[in-house]
Amino acid sequence: MKDNSVTYNEFLKCLPGISEEEFQILNSYLTYRIFPRDRVVMQEGDPGDFMGFLIKGKMAIRKETSFDGKYILIAILEKGSIFGEISVVEPNPRTATVSALEECHALVLSHENAQKVISAYPELGIKLLSKILRVVGRRLQRSAARIADVL
Repeated sequence: MKDNSVTYNEFLKCLPGISEEEFQILNSYLTYRIFPRDRVVMQEGDPGDFMGFLIKGKMAIRKETSFDGKYILIAILEKGSIFGEISVVEPNPRTATVSALEECHALVLSHENAQKVISAYPELGIKLLSKILRVVGRRLQRSAARIADVL
């Protein structure tokens, strides 16, 4: 389902630095999705075949522990966040579980469509990949800090 109510200005929270023209191009490759509250959006171990831009709502990223059915909360995502971003680069199995804490609205980019965007629009692809690198870098720094605090 495509919902044209996501404006350029709303999307800028997810991917700052793109032009309105670039947003229109990228938007043609995106799918609008609504995830009901308490819905698992991505399950750890499942195929990683899409990433998302969170337009509205909150999501939780959880990592399964060695105790069956027990999870550690990794992060709370709010509007403007991206999730599942590694699947754009490499469609490996999911490394964490993402759940909707409330009704969430997102624009979803499949791995296949991401590759098309990167090939057809290199400047836009660089902006997308740069955003992914910044987010992954920040998350890695936070994880390292948490580990250092525990040790």
